[in-house]
Amino acid sequence: MARADRGVSLNPRARQATPAALLLSGFGGLPLFGGHPQPAKLAGVRRIAALVGLAALFAGCGGSSSSSGSSPGTLAALLGRPGPEVAATAGAGSFVPGMVRFPFAVIRNDARPVERAIARVWVAAGRDRKPFAETTARLPPVGAKAPASPTPTLATAPVSALTTATPPDRALLRYSIAGSLAAHRPFVVTFATPKFCTSRVCGPVVDVVDGVRRRFEQQGVRFIHVEVFQGNNPAEGYNRWMRQWGLTTEPWTFLVGRDGLIKAEYEGSVSTGELAAGVRHHLLAE
Repeated sequence: MARADRGVSLNPRARQATPAALLLSGFGGLPLFGGHPQPAKLAGVRRIAALVGLAALFAGCGGSSSSSGSSPGTLAALLGRPGPEVAATAGAGSFVPGMVRFPFAVIRNDARPVERAIARVWVAAGRDRKPFAETTARLPPVGAKAPASPTPTLATAPVSALTTATPPDRALLRYSIAGSLAAHRPFVVTFATPKFCTSRVCGPVVDVVDGVRRRFEQQGVRFIHVEVFQGNNPAEGYNRWMRQWGLTTEPWTFLVGRDGLIKAEYEGSVSTGELAAGVRHHLLAE
């Protein structure tokens, strides 16, 4: 089944109780599946109330006019474009003012899930209204190619820029994601900020990753820690590595095989035993 545990994140400024409608679309000739996008900053919206339409658009398929007579640029007009019939399934239904996370899955007519990692999302106050926000939802799911992020290392940046852990976790700062992919080396990467973690489990997760490193590093597995905020400053928002991996929460830990594919993922806390078992099963048994 397609997972509906993650979706588009919206950051409304609570001014009035105006429900919003979403249009989700594939692009570049690809079907769609929603994941973590860059947060869309929405004005005048208090809650996300309805997922009203979805269309998979294909490059070269024409027409932006709507058969319903709606003016160009509305969600209804976008829905009027040619494309296959699919259904969107919401993964949540209760929202409050503040950061809104809208998880969704996309299902074909034959009930098979659409599991592409990129979707374009438009948000409007209704089906016949023009969108006031647009973003791209991204998700690197298990089985997908890991983004080749050229994350910084001790060879390219000072340790103070690489980690907020005290003392610094130097052993997790020696390799980059891109370098590990290029070398075809299996690796564990955790996106976490021990000092500024909102869930307060980032520090323990980094400690767990470092502990598991001691068990498996000599067997050819690399272990990487990536901080999540620009300049290690929460006020500046998530950094480009988080955006490349489509993450809007932390911590996340991924297991990537020597073929560059994501083998397993852990959101939030993970135990030493669980992570060690994952490394043995997914990275050493290849």
